[in-house]
Amino acid sequence: MLDVMVIGGGQAGLALRYVLQQAGVRFQILEASGRVGDA
Repeated sequence: MLDVMVIGGGQAGLALRYVLQQAGVRFQILEASGRVGDA
């Protein structure tokens, strides 16, 4: 089971990914396009 669902894999979503990963939180990122990191 996930703790957090991140909607969007842009710059903010990837920054949040780093913070969640460092805190040991289980998460998943949902991105509509085939690429992450775009603005």
